[in-house]
Amino acid sequence: MKESNHNQITICFSPTTDELTEIYRWLEEEERLEKYAGFYCNWDSIIYSFERKEIAIISDMGSPVGFMSWILAEKTAKIQLAEIKPGHRQQGLGKKLTNTVLDHFRNHGIFAVKLHCQPQTSEQAWKKIGFKNFPEVEEMQFLNNEEEGRQLYQILVPHQEVTERADAHETLELWPVGSHMSDNIPSKWIFNIEYSPNGALAKPIIAPAKHKWNICWKKGSEVIKNDSIKYFSKSEIHFDIFLLITEFSQ
Repeated sequence: MKESNHNQITICFSPTTDELTEIYRWLEEEERLEKYAGFYCNWDSIIYSFERKEIAIISDMGSPVGFMSWILAEKTAKIQLAEIKPGHRQQGLGKKLTNTVLDHFRNHGIFAVKLHCQPQTSEQAWKKIGFKNFPEVEEMQFLNNEEEGRQLYQILVPHQEVTERADAHETLELWPVGSHMSDNIPSKWIFNIEYSPNGALAKPIIAPAKHKWNICWKKGSEVIKNDSIKYFSKSEIHFDIFLLITEFSQ
């Protein structure tokens, strides 16, 4: 196996067509020679990411040896494909590429990222870089399907952590069910709300969630808002598979 000098490793977010052609060559060769065909079958998706400038290539001495592509939303991202060329694996290149891409996301205002573990054997590698399973609740079972490859997520910025009890004067509670069911069961997650001196949230509230789940904002015993995420306030919340609140307004 060829060893890499990491001083000669570069990562580019604006790859050339020549670099893309080189990736095509080794994906095609992998398809022809290996039992695991890699992502040659996803070439159209790779081209689409290239055209949208949503791809990064890692090179060793100027030769592309891996890539990662993604889809960006307003404050979230989904990693689409990631692969290191056969013969260059187990050298830390995948970790280096992933961490660089995650930093790129943070610098572009992305708060959380998700991915699908394909192949299934990639799950542990992703978890070593900080990715987690989605919550084990009924409406997220499809994300945790081991047979089809789990989906994982990572929150990229400092955020308000979940607590087991409401210790602050102001709190936000979240249920993994709709508003019509939440009155009869306790909330599953609680966030103590803290503010910075300028009145903004000290840290955003970010958590995996479905848009129809119920949330309740309280000040002491007073309920300020209690509704499904999708009706809570669209100006405050950006949702795909995440609840994301950066400010409150009544």
